[in-house]
Amino acid sequence: MSCFHYVLILAVPDHWCYVPGINNYTLKEWKAIHIPWDYSKNSYDKCLMYDENNLTTTCQNGYEYDKTWYLETVSSKENWVCANSMKVTHAFEFSKVGEILGTLSLGYVGDRYGRKPAFYSAVATLFIGGMLTLITTSRYPLFILSLLLISFSSNAVYQVSLIIGFEISKDEKRSMISCLQCVAYTTGFCLLAFVYSYFRYWMPLVLFSTAPLLLFFVFRGYMIESPRWLLNQGKVKRSLEELQKIAKTNKTRIPDVLVAKIQNIEKREESDMSRFTDLFKNITIARITLLTIISWPCWNLIYVILYLNVTNLKGNPYSNFFWQSLAELPGYIIGKYLSDYLGRKLSRIFAFFISSIGCLMLVFLIADQQYQLLVSIISMVLKLSISIVYYVISLQTMEVFPTSVRQRGAGFGFLAGSILSISAPSLIHLGVVQNPKIPYIAASFFGFLGTMVGFFIPETLNEKLPESVKELEDIVKRQRMFPILKHISTI
Repeated sequence: MSCFHYVLILAVPDHWCYVPGINNYTLKEWKAIHIPWDYSKNSYDKCLMYDENNLTTTCQNGYEYDKTWYLETVSSKENWVCANSMKVTHAFEFSKVGEILGTLSLGYVGDRYGRKPAFYSAVATLFIGGMLTLITTSRYPLFILSLLLISFSSNAVYQVSLIIGFEISKDEKRSMISCLQCVAYTTGFCLLAFVYSYFRYWMPLVLFSTAPLLLFFVFRGYMIESPRWLLNQGKVKRSLEELQKIAKTNKTRIPDVLVAKIQNIEKREESDMSRFTDLFKNITIARITLLTIISWPCWNLIYVILYLNVTNLKGNPYSNFFWQSLAELPGYIIGKYLSDYLGRKLSRIFAFFISSIGCLMLVFLIADQQYQLLVSIISMVLKLSISIVYYVISLQTMEVFPTSVRQRGAGFGFLAGSILSISAPSLIHLGVVQNPKIPYIAASFFGFLGTMVGFFIPETLNEKLPESVKELEDIVKRQRMFPILKHISTI
């Protein structure tokens, strides 16, 4: 919740020029007298008014805002509309810059210094950024800084906890762990819609989503370091200590045979990897890294366009946000069972293809008012399909990289996605001011690209997490590019 509340608090309510003297008129009558009609949008103009000579001019006395849905947002409080409307777009763009910086920094910290330090660095930064949001809206550069801090941590908070879960679990439990985290993620989104609809004011939403982060520090003793990472770094004693904590929680004990085996493990050759260039160390891991760098932007751009554009849809913005968020839930559950039955590879190919077709349909429907119900339904189906993509691509990325570079490999995917998604706010802005088809044309193209790339990613279903590049090479060598042939041959 704390990573994405800024999308709601930056929503721009319907607005028009404020003209004094409305007391003896209804709002509709007053607009008819003082606000020109925008024939291109079939509504009253948001940024122009008539002056005393009945000539159109820009707003001279500020703005009025429709309070049907929002009592106040950051955008309405600071009048980031009309000539200042790009401030909202730039805020979203800078948030993506924060994701890039955070992914680079915390990905390195996670692989070099441990998963736990990376996680708590992210939580602390996220909390500070959220609190700063409350007091910096009137100072735009400081507000941008607060968004940078929030987005700096957004990927790492999610990513590190998932990696720890993977690294302490059985191979067959990995998909369930990923599914549970995605369900919690969606639950947080749905809660944001309920809280905002209750208060209709942005500050309580920020407090509600940020204050609970303090609980991570209160219960810090329950957070463990990844034993697998410790062992990979040659820290055998600490690895055993963390395993003892897990065994105690599960009310069991570590078998003596396993203890002896761990104590005899030598530090792995890759454990001294500390540079991002190690992701391109040989042809196998370089290919995986390159495919990951292409795959994540394809997902990210579609998701961000759907996510940011939800407040621009017609109707109740809270309802739109809630239902589109809720549509992710069956997507994650379906993704879990598809990836376990068909495999990670086929599941992501099918889901990417459906997402591409859905975006293409919106290109032809989005501008026509009579199809708004159909547009909403397709948007929900798109949110479901792209959630399947996210679930599978996230799971597959965590499973395919060796332990010594797992967080950096996943981080590179997030990084590439964040870089491309910087363009999403501008695409949405173009959709609002020029042609609503523009964002969906781009989304459809990248959905198709993601479909094609999926054929070249190795299948990771029922494969053990690779500890070294050699183990990754072994996985790649025994697989075929088109797994559909294998499924057909077994029918």
